[in-house]
Amino acid sequence: MKRGRFSEIVNVLRSDKLLAKHTLKHTWTSGCVTEVYPIEVWKRTANVQLDTSKNIFKKCIERIVSANPHLFKYGYFAKYDGSCPSELVFVLNDVKE
Repeated sequence: MKRGRFSEIVNVLRSDKLLAKHTLKHTWTSGCVTEVYPIEVWKRTANVQLDTSKNIFKKCIERIVSANPHLFKYGYFAKYDGSCPSELVFVLNDVKE
């Protein structure tokens, strides 16, 4: 992924007020050694670690995806069992499924 595209994705996610309010403010360790950052951009997805397990993000997801169709196909809320934070997952637009 080009650096400019990576920066654009992170900036879009950081700029949403609701998402900025509920994005984790720190890293956490998955398993024994894997450090997980609050926003991670992968080959197929952009993941945002959340400080809440309440699914209050439907309109937020719709707002981000509709304003940035060149970046995101869709997004969804993933609630976890407490062993790791819940997260929002945005599927990147240039990914073939």
